[in-house]
Amino acid sequence: SRNVTRRVAHLEKGVSALNQHALVSETDENGVILHVNEKFCEVSGFSREELIGRDYRVTNSGVTPEVLADMQRTTSKGGIWHGNICNRARDGRLYWVQTTVVPFSDDKTDRYRYYSVRTDVTYLKEVENALSLRGQAIEAATNGITLADMSQPDHPLVEINSAFERITGYGRAEVIGHNCCFLQGGDTQPGKIAEIREAIAESRPIETVLLNYRKDGTPFWNEVRLSPIFADTGQLTHYLGIQHDVSRYIEAEQAAVEANEAKSTFLSRMSHELRTPLNAVVGFAQLLATEDALSVDQRRNAEEIVSAGNHLVALVDEVLDLSRIENDRLEVQAVVLELGPLLDSCLSHVRSQADARQVVLDWDGRGGWIRADGTRVRQVLLNLLSNAIKYN
Repeated sequence: SRNVTRRVAHLEKGVSALNQHALVSETDENGVILHVNEKFCEVSGFSREELIGRDYRVTNSGVTPEVLADMQRTTSKGGIWHGNICNRARDGRLYWVQTTVVPFSDDKTDRYRYYSVRTDVTYLKEVENALSLRGQAIEAATNGITLADMSQPDHPLVEINSAFERITGYGRAEVIGHNCCFLQGGDTQPGKIAEIREAIAESRPIETVLLNYRKDGTPFWNEVRLSPIFADTGQLTHYLGIQHDVSRYIEAEQAAVEANEAKSTFLSRMSHELRTPLNAVVGFAQLLATEDALSVDQRRNAEEIVSAGNHLVALVDEVLDLSRIENDRLEVQAVVLELGPLLDSCLSHVRSQADARQVVLDWDGRGGWIRADGTRVRQVLLNLLSNAIKYN
């Protein structure tokens, strides 16, 4: 009897431990609840009085009908059933339980009673759902995503998404377990590789663009962002990599540079081709203006030819200036200038334009001295005068 007492005591302790962890219930063959423990009441929110005598489906949420149907089919034949069920608490809250239902036959009545032991796995289910959602988000991403295990030698990839396969041409089975250096090739910049290795050695994030190669050998420009992942202990465990194929943008940028260089070359040649005849026109006009046989009007016209020719030369220089500005090569030469002659020259140049529009040009002759680039000042004054006449 002492052994029996000891065994009973052990069983009572076991039952007490079970009640601290699991939701335990007993129902008859019709599904009427005969017994529930305190844990069942605590999780479901129902009191024992509200449950005893009620159908076991009092906690049914309606979320997992196919699971309940499978449970009924199995237990009605005397089988033991295992599965996860979503229940609804008294306050409407949903909770998940990992459930085992065991049917026992009553020797006296030959009827079944069903004992259920449940574990509240709501938190695990929420974590599972969150991980599933994250997995779907990663798969839906248009950028390539990789995860490298930093605790293993050679830092192999342990996870990739579909976009990575699409961008690189490599399948999942071909890259998992391998270092992602397989993307590098002959023209991959050594300096960029060194930067990445240095960042990883210092456990810091890095963002760079380097030339990589697809499985078929075609190169592509890869914008890579690497971010370290640390455990709660502060130890580096993984590196998250995000890859973005920016070949289109790099090629467009290179094309723009080439086009700009071609434009600069064209403008330089055009300047030379235009300057040569313009200088000839200006030179002969200057010679013509010195002839003694010219009348006053003829001399004035010759001088206008000289002024207009010089202006055309200045316009060619302006075109070249635009090119120089775009390439950050414009040089400004500041010298001491007398404003009087400069203003007189500009007024003389636009006088015919003013006369055609019946605009009177009036200047009191006063000037002064400034320190500036003569060509730029002349351009500004001519633009101001031309716009004033045009929009007067």
